[in-house]
Amino acid sequence: MMKSASLPRWTRLGILSLAILLTAGACSSQGDLVATVNGNSIYMADVEGPEDLVGGEVIDEQGEIIDRFEFLNRLHSLVITEVVVTKADEEFGIHPDREPLKSILEDTYQTVRTDLIELHGDYETALQQEGMTDHLVRLFIMTQETINVVYEELAAREGGLSDQEVEEVFETRRAELTDVCATHVLVDTEEEAEAVLERVLAGEEIGALAAELSVEPNASETMGVLDCQAASAYVAEFAEAVVIAELGVPYGPVESIFGFHVLVVTERDDPVLADHEADIRFEYNEERRTILIEEWFLRAATESDVQIEPQYGRWTTEPRPQVLLPS
Repeated sequence: MMKSASLPRWTRLGILSLAILLTAGACSSQGDLVATVNGNSIYMADVEGPEDLVGGEVIDEQGEIIDRFEFLNRLHSLVITEVVVTKADEEFGIHPDREPLKSILEDTYQTVRTDLIELHGDYETALQQEGMTDHLVRLFIMTQETINVVYEELAAREGGLSDQEVEEVFETRRAELTDVCATHVLVDTEEEAEAVLERVLAGEEIGALAAELSVEPNASETMGVLDCQAASAYVAEFAEAVVIAELGVPYGPVESIFGFHVLVVTERDDPVLADHEADIRFEYNEERRTILIEEWFLRAATESDVQIEPQYGRWTTEPRPQVLLPS
């Protein structure tokens, strides 16, 4: 099992997104049974949570629900947490009480504390200003880091990009990775472009021809010289041409939406695969991360045995896993 590659910073944790905050820890066995998830029980006291929980009281002294929507929000969070933790343990042996996740949780918790103290001066003040409790901070970290480790297992199982796939991505991105400087002449017809090409090949300066013949605005001033930039900044046909043309050798005609171009590449920084391979793999993994996690979570939620006591709500996985109001 792989260890989490990096510790998320406080801002990356998105700790203020209360809709997904966890509202209880280990189930307490106090009060009425509200739900079971994969054999683990959730009781009324778990939904009620600590006295200083964000959102205030949801249950009165007689055990009646005061705020139905806050109650559902907390119950939903508890159910989702149980789904994540139990299925991660079942499928990968990942559990908050075992390594490597146990150490990851403590390291991340200390990082979050440090970040909050730097922002607010001391931890208790930080919790008050963020509208949080230490209990919620720890539980949110637990779920986030469990998902992080699950993702690493999923990514390892998938295997990532092959060397050939990396090369294919590199080729499709060659234009954006290639910095180029070029001078060109833009005319209206292919015949005009052929005539310009003949004159350049015969030794005439392309800049002078641009000033004389180009229909590009201000060509008489720019002499056809274009800004040095990534080839992908140009229209597709021109970008392809400046990538493959030999340095200093007239090339064309190239047709684009603007007309017909004759060009000379004066400078070009050709990319090397070895310099970009790590970035290509990283970007691919980041794109796949959300997909893999969402697919795994949907499957985990669908396969989980979730039973909500009917007076408290209903569980569904369509169109997404959630706890609904009672029928």
